[in-house]
Amino acid sequence: MTLSWNAIISFFCEHGFGVQSLSTFVEMWSQGARPNSMTYASVLSDCKSIYDLEWGTHLHARIVRMEPTIDVLVARWIFDDLTEHNAVSWTFLIGGLAHFGLEEEALELFNKMREAPISLDEFTLATILGTGMDSSVAIGNAVVTMYTKCGNVQKANHAFELMPMRDIISWTAMITAFSEIGDIEKARQCFDQMPEQNVITWNSMLGTYTQHGFWEEGLKLFTLMQRQGVKPDWVTFATSIGACADLAILKLGIQIVSQAEKLGFGSNVSVANSVVSMYSRCGRIEEAQKVFDLIHEKIYVSVLSGCSHAGLVTEGQLYFYSITEDFGISPTSEHLSCMVDLLGRAGLLEEAKNLIDGMPFKPNDAIWGALLGACRTHCKSKLAEVAVKNLIEFDAEESGRYILLANIYLDSGKLESVADVRKLMREKGIQKNPGCCWIEVENRDIYRKLEEMMKKIEDTGNYKNAIRSLRGQGYHSEKLAVAFGLINLPTWMPIHVMKNLRVCYGCHQTIKLISLVTSRKLIVRDGYRFHHFKNGFCSCGDYW
Repeated sequence: MTLSWNAIISFFCEHGFGVQSLSTFVEMWSQGARPNSMTYASVLSDCKSIYDLEWGTHLHARIVRMEPTIDVLVARWIFDDLTEHNAVSWTFLIGGLAHFGLEEEALELFNKMREAPISLDEFTLATILGTGMDSSVAIGNAVVTMYTKCGNVQKANHAFELMPMRDIISWTAMITAFSEIGDIEKARQCFDQMPEQNVITWNSMLGTYTQHGFWEEGLKLFTLMQRQGVKPDWVTFATSIGACADLAILKLGIQIVSQAEKLGFGSNVSVANSVVSMYSRCGRIEEAQKVFDLIHEKIYVSVLSGCSHAGLVTEGQLYFYSITEDFGISPTSEHLSCMVDLLGRAGLLEEAKNLIDGMPFKPNDAIWGALLGACRTHCKSKLAEVAVKNLIEFDAEESGRYILLANIYLDSGKLESVADVRKLMREKGIQKNPGCCWIEVENRDIYRKLEEMMKKIEDTGNYKNAIRSLRGQGYHSEKLAVAFGLINLPTWMPIHVMKNLRVCYGCHQTIKLISLVTSRKLIVRDGYRFHHFKNGFCSCGDYW
């Protein structure tokens, strides 16, 4: 009922019929319809447009008397209509929103105030931080951090003192603030006064000591941290090993390195850099070189893998050749596997095979597996046979490679070869690892929905041949999971699907088309990467 009245009043308001709008409001009132904040905002705007102060005053009195919450919303409307804002107007509106429980709006307005060219005085801070709302902690933390980054630790501390409630972030921010000006004593006092601490807080204090040259105190704190049962992370180890490097304490440093490796942080780049620094400063150049070479190998593997998934062939080749030419590192099997994958995804299968043939060592299963995956994408059955033959030498029972070969034969129309592969699997007792997907929605009839999507794609007229081909590949689990999501999830919500195996070509194409005809965002996580489908395209660029 109110919505209909609001529509009429808004129409008059937007088209400059202020008197008619006010008359409609009176009629609405007389018929018992309850005005809301939108109604009052529109009518007050009409009072302004026709310069009717008496009506405006009358309306505002009614709001104050009968609608206290709406009074705050109207205050927001008046605030937005002001040509200039000062600290007083910002402060009173934020305080009012907080008082009536509109905490999200209060926090949003405070963040806007921070961007405005005004100075936060003591009255402003006391009003905002003293509201007692949950978001006042977040606001207080934002104020402390803001002053710290601006180098005004005194005001940061003042804001901290005004906060009625504080959390770990508040205390850690103050430790950082005192660290910025080199006041180690105040930072430690703040650390000791904390009601609770976590690994981030310990790292902040540890970093404070080491950054200002108090390496021994830092290592003592590291020891205390372990005694109190706080589990260290990579930041803890990188900082502590760095302190050992600065003090040239090799024995303790090696012990910390050993602990980092046991907890899985040995390959972390920051930790490794600290280890290299420690060995170098202690005169152990050979050990430093070994760690340096190892970490750069891992970095190059990550870079080459990224180029492969993004289809950056030229860039990947340049990085690969720079391994030996610029850094003098001999390519490992991991580097070569990435290069085979890079060339194969781009359709350069002959170059990939030539790279394998020229390797100074016997290619491993990862290298042949990368070639086989590329053969599947580009339907190269002869080369796939070579890859599978070599892969069987490593593991004759792994079903995935046989399935890939059978699918390549199927795409090439070699049905007899498909039957031969399946017969071979039966003879060897090889069971296919069934593909499965996870999606968090309740059970429904999903085959009908998937068929509906296929028909919708076919009706567009542009993909009839593709759909006929894709229908022959059956209902793989990822298609069913997507259909499941289309049935159960609201249209605005992205559909997330997880799959344990690599998504096949047919399903990849189908999901791209479904994203196009439904205008939905579909996210599929397979055994290799994330695929973000939107408007008929995939984030992988068809490289996966």
